[in-house]
Amino acid sequence: MFENQIKNALMNKPFLIEEGLKFKGITMFLKDDICDLKFEDRYGNDLYVLFKKEIEDSQIGRLFRYYSHVSKPNARFMLVGFSFIEGVKEALLDWEFEYKQLNVEEVQAVIENLQNRGTSTKQLIVG
Repeated sequence: MFENQIKNALMNKPFLIEEGLKFKGITMFLKDDICDLKFEDRYGNDLYVLFKKEIEDSQIGRLFRYYSHVSKPNARFMLVGFSFIEGVKEALLDWEFEYKQLNVEEVQAVIENLQNRGTSTKQLIVG
């Protein structure tokens, strides 16, 4: 699986992250940083997502940068990946950030389904 395929799966099927999410944007610029994905949760709050296959300590710093660039009080910030190095999940919770550990098989099934339907990145970004 390539990272862009996984992001496409998350954009098309946001329930992989959380029920009730609506996709809002991809590769969004937040001042001098880039946010991978942006969603709106069921309560209307923005959710900024950084996706990496393996989450490491350095990605927590990126979430802090996202946080410093967003002035919305109810905005949420989340790391999403397949695996997390030891201690990262606990650190995220200590700083009131969120995480989602994806199921590889579930994401792969969504990717295969999208490929069978012929869904392309261009179709995903429009709208």
